[in-house]
Amino acid sequence: MRSTLALLAFSVVMTLAACPPAEGEGEGEGEGEGEGEGEGEGEGEGEGEGEGEGEGEGEGEGEGEGEGEGEGEGEAPCDNPIALAVGTVTGDTTGGTHSLDASCTSLGSSAERVYAFAAPADGELIVTLTPTAEDLSLFIRSTCDIEASEVTCAELAGAAGAETARAPLQQGEIATVVVSSFYVGTAGAFTLTAAFDADVCGDDTRTGTEQCDGTDLTATCESFGLVSGTISCNVDCTANVSLCNQPVCPNNVVEPGEQCDGTSIPSSCAQLGFASGALACSGTCTFDTTGCVNTTCGNGVREGAEYCDGAQFSYPDFDTCVELGYVGGNLACATDCTAYDMGDCGPGPGTCDHGVCVEGGPLDYDVCVDPCVQDLCNFDPFCCSPGGAGWDAFCILEAEDVCGITCS
Repeated sequence: MRSTLALLAFSVVMTLAACPPAEGEGEGEGEGEGEGEGEGEGEGEGEGEGEGEGEGEGEGEGEGEGEGEGEGEGEAPCDNPIALAVGTVTGDTTGGTHSLDASCTSLGSSAERVYAFAAPADGELIVTLTPTAEDLSLFIRSTCDIEASEVTCAELAGAAGAETARAPLQQGEIATVVVSSFYVGTAGAFTLTAAFDADVCGDDTRTGTEQCDGTDLTATCESFGLVSGTISCNVDCTANVSLCNQPVCPNNVVEPGEQCDGTSIPSSCAQLGFASGALACSGTCTFDTTGCVNTTCGNGVREGAEYCDGAQFSYPDFDTCVELGYVGGNLACATDCTAYDMGDCGPGPGTCDHGVCVEGGPLDYDVCVDPCVQDLCNFDPFCCSPGGAGWDAFCILEAEDVCGITCS
C-alpha cells in the first residue's frame, strides 16, 4: 500500500506542477484535519481521503489513520534528555543510546538513559540508582555532551547493587544524570531516586555549594592554596581566608601552589618525560626545563618516558613474542615509542586459546600466561573466563589501551 500511495502522490504533484492556474482564477487555500496514531519512529503506512471544491478558494477536509513501528537511529543522547525531578522513577537501559563514556564504566560506550535535573535552589543533588539485576553505573555531568564536565561517577556495588552520586548545584543549573550499563552488550531495568538538599546558610550544616556553615568548617588555609594561618566562616557561608598566609617565593620551601622553590626541586628531567639533563627552578617557583634534553624516538635507546625504542623494551622478562605467550613472531616497538607492537606475534599464544589481537572465546586468566590477559581480565571480566562472554572486537580495543600494544 505504501508504494501505491507514494506513486499516486507523485502523479498528483507532477500533474499540478504541469498545469498552472488559468487566467481569472485566484489562488486556492485549503484546510485539512487529520488524526493518526503511531508508536516509535521509522516506517509507517497510512490511508487518507479528502474532498475539496471551489474556484479561487477552496476548503477541504480529510481524515487519515496510520500506524508505524520502528526504531530511530542516529539520535544524539543529549538532544532529548528525560526530565528528572525529586522523587522516584523507573527505567531500562535496553534500547538506549550508546554514546556517553564515564571514568568508572567499562571502556567504550554502553547502553544508557539520559536525564536532566534543574536545580530549584542552591544545594546538593543526591541520586540513588538501584538496578534490578544487571551491573549498572551512575554518573553526573554539568554539560551533557562534554565528557570532561563529569562531576562524579559511581560504580562500586556490582550487579543489582545500589549506587549513589552527589553533585553541588546552583539555582537554575542543569545537571545531566546518566544511567549506563557497566559491561558492553548488557542492559537492564532500574529504579532512580532523586533528592535535593537545599542550602540553608546559618544552620551549622554545610551543604551543596556552601564552603562552610557556622561551626561546620572543614576547610583549611592549605586547601585554598595558602600556607598557614586561621580560617573562619563568613555569614554568607563562604570561607574567610584573610588571616591565611600567602606562599613565599623564593624561600627554599615548596609551599602550596609551587612546583619548586629555590634549591628545593622535588622532581627531575627524567620524571618529567625528558631523556636527561638538569632541572632548575624559576623565579616564580615553577619548573625550568631549559636544561633538559628531549627523548629521540627511533634511536634504539629507551629514554625518559619511552615505553620502548627499537629492541629496547620496558620489561626485559617480556621482550619477545614467546615471553608474551605467543608461539612465535617478532616483537617490535610502536613507531612513537609508546607501546609494544605485537602485530607480528603469532599464530597464537602457547597456553592461551588465541592471541589478544584475535577475536574468539573468553581467555582463561588462570591458565593464560600472557601478562596482557592478566591485566585486562582484572579490568574487564567480560572478556575472560570463567563467566565471560567472549573476546570480541571491543576486548581487542581494551587490550591496546590497557596493555599498551598495537593490534594490526
